[in-house]
Amino acid sequence: MMRIRKDPRAALTDGLAKVRATMLAEYKADAAKRKADLAKADAEFAAEMAKLDAEFAAQLRTKMESLEAKFARLMADADAALAERQRNVAAAAEPANPSPH
Repeated sequence: MMRIRKDPRAALTDGLAKVRATMLAEYKADAAKRKADLAKADAEFAAEMAKLDAEFAAQLRTKMESLEAKFARLMADADAALAERQRNVAAAAEPANPSPH
């Protein structure tokens, strides 16, 4: 109390400095907490994206294997159809009644 009576400006400046220091410390603590929360969220996001990437890769691999098998069946069917068509063309090219000469 004596200090306020002697120099009210100095007392006010000291009080404001204490308030400012307290507010700055709280701000820094809040900023550090937010930074830690953001780092945690980034790590969780990266983990989730890695999980989704693995799931997608597995689904893609399964789909590709299915498509490759389907393509192989289609190619086998096409080869069989081509062979049958060639046999039919060869049979049509042969004379129906060969002459005994």
